[in-house]
Amino acid sequence: MIKSKEREIDRIKVSETDKIQIGLEKVQMLEKETIKKKSEYEQRLKEEELVIQKNIQQFKREFELEHEAITNNIRQDTLEIKREKNNLKAEFERIDDYKSEIKMVKDELRE
Repeated sequence: MIKSKEREIDRIKVSETDKIQIGLEKVQMLEKETIKKKSEYEQRLKEEELVIQKNIQQFKREFELEHEAITNNIRQDTLEIKREKNNLKAEFERIDDYKSEIKMVKDELRE
């Protein structure tokens, strides 16, 4: 009877030890899997950060080029407006000169 109880206790010990060993192996396996997934996640994160940085740089370059083009267009338009203003001023001066001449001719004709 005592032998039978001892065998039963030994069997329970072995059974519990096996269960603990299996549980420990599962925990170790999950730990390795978690470390692997964390590493993969960190790698993906780095890759995505690089893509984002490249996209930001590309957007920045495009924005700077567009800004430069707009600035150049504004400068050209400003110069064109100044030229047109000067041309109009010259035309008005010629018109004023013609008016003065016409007035002089009228005055001469009246005399």
